[in-house]
Amino acid sequence: MSSRIRYVAAVCLIACLVHAAEPTAVTEPVNSSATSLKTSSSSLQFTDLEGRIQTPLSQPDQRAIILFFVLPDCPISNAYAPEIKRISAEYSQRKIASFVIYVDPDLTTDAAKKHAKDYGYECPVICDNSLRLVQQTGVTIAPEVAVLDATGQRLYRGRIDNLYAGLGKRRPKATELDLRNTLDAILNGKPVPNETTQSIGCFIAKPELNKTAP
Repeated sequence: MSSRIRYVAAVCLIACLVHAAEPTAVTEPVNSSATSLKTSSSSLQFTDLEGRIQTPLSQPDQRAIILFFVLPDCPISNAYAPEIKRISAEYSQRKIASFVIYVDPDLTTDAAKKHAKDYGYECPVICDNSLRLVQQTGVTIAPEVAVLDATGQRLYRGRIDNLYAGLGKRRPKATELDLRNTLDAILNGKPVPNETTQSIGCFIAKPELNKTAP
């Protein structure tokens, strides 16, 4: 073997040894579950009854978001329509967005439009036929509200007030204004009084949970 060949071989051997000694960069799999969940929830889009695209879980220019979950055939839901309208109108002036969410999977758009018109809802109204907003917020009763911050983080879930002590037990007047107290606390930069309260009303049917095994 010539001296030139031995020299090239030695250089190659040294280069291989140096490369082997270098630490190998390992690419760890990115656990993006939390990020993707946040992204997917905040980017959920719905078409309201007026044909406008809405993102009810993301309102960056607002102080908070109220989601009113209602059922059109629930008497207690319908009884709260006047207070829902009052709260929506009053707090919209203070940069709090309101949405009425119908949570009947079988409700048609035409029936929803008629109901919304009959009860005079003026804020955006959404048909959550797939119950995606129900799943995101954890509500189980109609009427029930979820109050979120501008990015979709839930701050409160529960009743609007204590007008109903139970099914068929209506007080002359509400004495605990849970939703209003929550919104006022948010506007004043204070912690909400209660993160959850118990709603009185009609259970939200979840077809996927009601299926029996064959």
